[in-house]
Amino acid sequence: MKSLKLACYASLIIAISGSAHAKPVHKRPVHTAHPAPVSGIGHLLQGYYNQANAAAARKDLDGAFRYFSQDFVLTNRKGNEVDLGEIRFRVSALFDSARSIKPSTLVTGASQHGSVATALIRDSIECIVTNPDTGKKGLLVGHSVSRDTWTHTEDGWMITSSQQISTQETINGRVVTDPDPAAPDASDGATPPQSLGGITNGNDGG
Repeated sequence: MKSLKLACYASLIIAISGSAHAKPVHKRPVHTAHPAPVSGIGHLLQGYYNQANAAAARKDLDGAFRYFSQDFVLTNRKGNEVDLGEIRFRVSALFDSARSIKPSTLVTGASQHGSVATALIRDSIECIVTNPDTGKKGLLVGHSVSRDTWTHTEDGWMITSSQQISTQETINGRVVTDPDPAAPDASDGATPPQSLGGITNGNDGG
């Protein structure tokens, strides 16, 4: 038994922090084409992603990360690396701020070579979040494409790394211009993740 999901969560945490900036954008149709179901290892990994998504929807942090290896590393589009501890911290902040979380993952391709498997995935997440300082609510929507690497260990299949290919996040319909999981944290002068910078009195998308 194993599961996973979360590459997009790290960028979503940045999206609602002061290190990201939102701007209005004209709405465009969302690509809804569904590739043919994968088989073999892809089907197996899809089940793991589904389990992790169910845990995330319950705000079960350990369940959501159950199949991440301790040395897991996310590499963003700029080549910066984010470790598991940082990602868990940011996702925990999202769980604390979100009234509801609806994540989904689709495995669009997968291959296996011995004890290593690679999955190309599309992640989506929709959250209703609340700024703890102002009480204002906002709709956070994110989409990402990633290439995940899984390794079969004595504990079963574990995800060891994720390469971010593309991301898009919006807050109340406004695109976040720099949804970067390696953006500065509070120690660099940025607003902490808990402050939901995109849902303040002056930028609530309304």
